[in-house]
Amino acid sequence: MEITVRDESPEALEGIKIVGDGLVKANVDDARFKEFTDFVRGTPALFRGGSRGLTGRDATEAESFAIGQLTYLETKAFAKWYAPMLYETALAGAIDTSAGPYAKAIDYLISDGVGEGAFISAASATVPMVDVAYAKQTIQVGIGGIGYDYTLEDLRTSSFLKQPLSMTKQTQSILAYKRHCNRVALTGDTGKNWKGLYNNASATAANRLSGAVWTSATGDTMINDILDAYAAYVTGTSGNAYPTEIIFPLSTSNLLHKPRATGDPTTVRSYIENELKMKVLADPALETAGAGSTKRVVFANPSDDNVVFHVPKPLEFIAPQFSGFRVIVLGDYKIGGFELRRVQTVRYMDGV
Repeated sequence: MEITVRDESPEALEGIKIVGDGLVKANVDDARFKEFTDFVRGTPALFRGGSRGLTGRDATEAESFAIGQLTYLETKAFAKWYAPMLYETALAGAIDTSAGPYAKAIDYLISDGVGEGAFISAASATVPMVDVAYAKQTIQVGIGGIGYDYTLEDLRTSSFLKQPLSMTKQTQSILAYKRHCNRVALTGDTGKNWKGLYNNASATAANRLSGAVWTSATGDTMINDILDAYAAYVTGTSGNAYPTEIIFPLSTSNLLHKPRATGDPTTVRSYIENELKMKVLADPALETAGAGSTKRVVFANPSDDNVVFHVPKPLEFIAPQFSGFRVIVLGDYKIGGFELRRVQTVRYMDGV
């Protein structure tokens, strides 16, 4: 369904079209549009009678404007270009919503096989046999919530004066949801005893090879430390996987602009990106993530075969509801814990 509403300062955002002087067309879900419509038309006292004494066409126009604003602003809030939270970048391709909104836990099977072929006689009655063992893993799912509100005065003013509602609270509620996902995916949740990408006990952690403090180390020393951890990663996977991204503490990332040596145009960062073919990211959460609260560097290959962050139900808002003089819009979502499926595909280097 498409609705057209007036916005005094429209923006050309994804999913929203400017169709005239101050008019904005937004695509909205039919069920969601009906929720807003039922809410507004179920509260006629808000738009009819009262001190304004509106009836007939005036009241209907006020209703229509309120419905249009509520649906348009929600569409606009979701379509807004946000800077990606780091979890969306670090775990791109490994965020899984397939479990669906009804999931209370996520089960999956892991398998391990043994056996190797051998030479046999042409008349042999037996051949080597393989065997496969299975184990079930369960990932717990937690329900999250966030919301925003308007006052009755906000709706009255918007409806009667045709003034667009502010989308600030809607935007903030979406950012709050993403912040929760970001924390759980990367550092886990202590209340649920979940671990994240940065602190998984199954991953191997080791100190840097040189033992040198990077703030005073040469670029070549930093590269040698990274190469040592890189080689240990590849060896640990028996050559089956190579790290495709490396995540530094934010303060350490500034050191990546050091040249390998005096007069050498190659910087530590360019070596990582061009020679090792790894994406470079930075996160302040790694400042004390290492053993003894030291700085930690994370090597990872975040394909969905190796790691998964489960989001069975992304954020969804329900119909508005009254609470005193406020109109509250509540949203819920479901998050599963971070899952390290192949423990060798995440490795930590501490003490940098």
